[in-house]
Amino acid sequence: MGVGELSARDCRPLVQLPALVGVVVGAGASYLIGAATDRARWQRGQSTRWDERRAQAYADYGYAVKALYMQGVRIANSRGLGPGRELADTEAALRRGNSALTPHNRMHRSSGRNY
Repeated sequence: MGVGELSARDCRPLVQLPALVGVVVGAGASYLIGAATDRARWQRGQSTRWDERRAQAYADYGYAVKALYMQGVRIANSRGLGPGRELADTEAALRRGNSALTPHNRMHRSSGRNY
């Protein structure tokens, strides 16, 4: 063998190099695609949870507004300012109105939910 000539034994690692590079590139691409898929799935799950919490917050707000409105109507009726026939104790109505603003009002306690 002369200078600059390679034997068959010396060429084996060079022959296997493209296969090794292919395996490394394939593994990297597989990891990146899996990570991107998992991230998209996680973001969809977070969005769904946020929508559920937002809907519950709107429901809670609507319930509190309704409870306060009904207490206001009862107070107005008790003072002769409304056409209704239901009379209410003003102090008791104000206490019930304040309890409607607490996060654990009757609706939540009766439904068994923890907010």
